[in-house]
Amino acid sequence: LTADLLSIIHVFSCRVHGLRKYGQKIKEDSSVPKP
Repeated sequence: LTADLLSIIHVFSCRVHGLRKYGQKIKEDSSVPKP
């Protein structure tokens, strides 16, 4: 059970980190059309 929880948290944190990186890229590059 703990292993499942850890893997879920790991995937979730990775997704949040990726979204944050993606958002910063969009802010820096104004040529990218915003959704």
